[in-house]
Amino acid sequence: MINLNILDVKKAMDELLKGNLFDEFEVRITEVHTFTKFHIDGSLNKAFLNDEEKKLYNRNFVLWKEVKPHVFNIIKGKRPPTYLKIVFSAGKDIVVDFPSEISALFINLIYSQGNFSCTSGIALNSFSLNKEIEYEWDNYVHNFFKKANIYVE
Repeated sequence: MINLNILDVKKAMDELLKGNLFDEFEVRITEVHTFTKFHIDGSLNKAFLNDEEKKLYNRNFVLWKEVKPHVFNIIKGKRPPTYLKIVFSAGKDIVVDFPSEISALFINLIYSQGNFSCTSGIALNSFSLNKEIEYEWDNYVHNFFKKANIYVE
């Protein structure tokens, strides 16, 4: 697990809310504090979907590109939120490149009081003392921001 301080908050927020950098990540939770607190559970509500839609959604969580417009509408205005937390998990296209012991790969973004940070994390199917998979994911997350020209420390 690494904790990265995102140095260019404006660029990172633009990528998050207006760009497509995070679009293919699954959303586990989103929490936004503006004039009230908004909590979005990213679980896909399959009971709402018709049979044809159920075939299209071969996953358990919504994608960021599906929730992003709603979050943007909550945030837009003259003042930034007092708090924003988004817990992303990597989609199957990323997880497939990691060992089968992986249950989930996480990126946690937190914005509070003008600071923006990212914490990486993994969930394994069984307990392991081996940290190689965790280091591999940490490296992936660091490179993810580097490729997007978002500077972190």
